[in-house]
Amino acid sequence: MGHILAVFFCAALITLSASCSNTSETQDPELITEEEQEQEKEKKKKKITMTPLVEFVPEVKLVHQWQVRIGKGQDKNCPCLYPAIDNQFIYVASYDGTITALNKKNGTQVWSTLVPQTITSGVAANNNLVVIGTIDGQVHAFNANNGQLIWQVDTASEMRAPALVKEKYVYTQSVGGILSVLDAENGNMLWNYRNKLSILSLLGTPSPIMDDEESILYAGFANGKIVAFHPVNGVILWEKRIAVPSKKTGIGSIIDINATPLLLDKVLYVVAHQGNLAAINHTNGYTLWETAVSSYHPPSSGFGNIYVVTDVGELVAYNQQNGSVRWRHELFKHRNPTAVAIISSYLVLGDKEGYIHILSQDDGHTVARERIDRKGLGAATIINDNWIYVYANSGNLVALRLQEI
Repeated sequence: MGHILAVFFCAALITLSASCSNTSETQDPELITEEEQEQEKEKKKKKITMTPLVEFVPEVKLVHQWQVRIGKGQDKNCPCLYPAIDNQFIYVASYDGTITALNKKNGTQVWSTLVPQTITSGVAANNNLVVIGTIDGQVHAFNANNGQLIWQVDTASEMRAPALVKEKYVYTQSVGGILSVLDAENGNMLWNYRNKLSILSLLGTPSPIMDDEESILYAGFANGKIVAFHPVNGVILWEKRIAVPSKKTGIGSIIDINATPLLLDKVLYVVAHQGNLAAINHTNGYTLWETAVSSYHPPSSGFGNIYVVTDVGELVAYNQQNGSVRWRHELFKHRNPTAVAIISSYLVLGDKEGYIHILSQDDGHTVARERIDRKGLGAATIINDNWIYVYANSGNLVALRLQEI
């Protein structure tokens, strides 16, 4: 949006990820030091090589259930349009404005509608409501059963992550550092919170999450802080810094929390770009443990581990209790892997060449692999009822199941 003063960077253009993008030409060169400019020139001279695919012995196989094409698919500069599943339907958006509801078991179309603007956020679906955000800062809410538009509201800045739909409320977070809380019935603004923007920031945001038991809303921001709110009135309960900039200006000042936090067993796990992975007490913000890592992919959990995909594509399993490293793999270094999804005793992630990888949670070794789409996979896979849903950059939505060999 033109009124936003921050200069947004896409991680892809800093050779970190293809999760979102913006043109580096908009950046003010005075914000980058001469030393950093020289470093960037040297990086461009050196060709970054993807880690080659390793040979493996298959232990399971991927069985295709159905496949459907959704509009023009993902924006090539920002393949971050995540589908959403609610009850028997899967809802998918394409950057060209197409929103489609499908039967999740057979791929049959239930309804499809079109908005006149580029869609920039993944889909949120709950309580008979489907919500998306567009590039002009509008939030659109549709009837989940028939696709009819219920309301539309301007939140002043574009969403780059799915909203959170909970009971009477819709919680949205925008690249302008604005957390907005809307009435789910009519879209009226109930309260909002404006976080101070950094001079430089990644173009993206996490989704807010809710602790239903304690009634606490959590949101991460570009200044490296996680903030806990009362979800109804917006009162700040606590805030915690996860990352500290290494420099006042330039690339070293980028410390965004771009990854949606993970709430597990009353502990909040938060990771920041050029910061830390921190385990935090969910009620008071007290740090239980933290370890240095840089990532903008949401952490996931299983087998007592917290799994993180780093900015350069390393996959690391941290001990959930103390943050020690249980295992680390460079299998996906510079392959721009997606965030990790969990199914049974396996990890699932995609890469920019369009491969979906199935790994053992025990030690991360590969048990299955298949190329799904030659245009690549940017959005994380969705797991539901032991089905795997992959939304490829091309717009192909593929439903898969695992079968033991």
